[in-house]
Amino acid sequence: MKQKLVVVISVFLLLFTGAWIIDQRSKRRDEVPIAETNVLKVKFVSDQKQTIHRKQTKPFAPREYVRISNTY
Repeated sequence: MKQKLVVVISVFLLLFTGAWIIDQRSKRRDEVPIAETNVLKVKFVSDQKQTIHRKQTKPFAPREYVRISNTY
């Protein structure tokens, strides 16, 4: 029984360590922390001539995961 416990713990630690190493290697090297990025100020200008038309849709029915519409 002791031998099985040691084998189970060893396999778990091997898989956990392997997954951790793969995760560390697969991280993007070119990521820049948010504090070091340049901040851009954006000013939204609205045009009174432009209007947004939103089609009123009903909520999804139970078990309806995809809705196909004929809008072009």
